[in-house]
Amino acid sequence: TIAVGTGEALKNAAQGNADAIFVHDPEKEQEYVRKGILKDRTPIAKNYFLIAGPAADPAGVRKAKEPEEAFEKIFKTGAFFASRGDKSGTHSKERKIWNSLDIDPLRNPAYFETGQGMGETLRIASERQAYTLTDLATFLTTKNLKLEVLFKDGSELENLYSFSTINPDISSKINYHDAKKLLEYLTSSKAQEIIANFGSGKVPAGWQLFEPAGNL
Repeated sequence: TIAVGTGEALKNAAQGNADAIFVHDPEKEQEYVRKGILKDRTPIAKNYFLIAGPAADPAGVRKAKEPEEAFEKIFKTGAFFASRGDKSGTHSKERKIWNSLDIDPLRNPAYFETGQGMGETLRIASERQAYTLTDLATFLTTKNLKLEVLFKDGSELENLYSFSTINPDISSKINYHDAKKLLEYLTSSKAQEIIANFGSGKVPAGWQLFEPAGNL
């Protein structure tokens, strides 16, 4: 298993350096399906993105009614914002929100890119008391953060994880047979139950790290 952001995972897929990928950027994934790089794309699990930030909430994100309003408040107040900046699925979602507002976040001097994974980006945001967009699971499992959940809205911030095999026509090295067997397991009732219960007892009451995608 090679743990990288979605952008790097898709790059590996295109180069035939993986048998399958497990990522969370539906639009990009569909693009690679159309290109004939990915096959058998199947939703496996989901959780949600959320906006975390300092308890003092200088931008007033808690009062926002939608993620676009929250981002606009952060930009207009010049508050610190930590972006992964790594072409991951989370970074892609962040860019979509900025683009929907026709805002270039780099015009905010307090906006910065870490170039790191989600856990490290959360730690940096905590140290600098910055806002950041994160997935629920990483936020709940990253310890000693001085950040709070300030905005979450399931309908707009759904975070869907899908498994895709790599087209074996790309490279003779690709083990398509076993990749399909793994997909069959991940969609089985046994695996979906494991996903539903993953982290049970280790997260605050009322929270769930992942939901099985079921028939999505």
